[in-house]
Amino acid sequence: MRLSVWSLCATPAEDPLRLVVMRPKFPSAGRAFSPSGAFWAVCTRVDCKDFLEIFHVSQDWVKLRDFQVKTDDLQGLLWTPSETSLVVWDTPLL
Repeated sequence: MRLSVWSLCATPAEDPLRLVVMRPKFPSAGRAFSPSGAFWAVCTRVDCKDFLEIFHVSQDWVKLRDFQVKTDDLQGLLWTPSETSLVVWDTPLL
């Protein structure tokens, strides 16, 4: 599965595809914009391990970093109001 971000403002001469995220963990959840809308985080899963990918929402959707999350089965994420941290939660079933 992959998640694609398309620009609605691209001119006909531009490619509207801005970003492709491979292996998103959830088809319609597991992603969140920061309160100001400047950053976007998405959960991915590779080889049975959970990861977060963080992007700066700009013209080019620049990936700032990605890292493995120490969860058994990540279920969701939220930005803190200060945009300096992310809160993730794990499954209650172990």
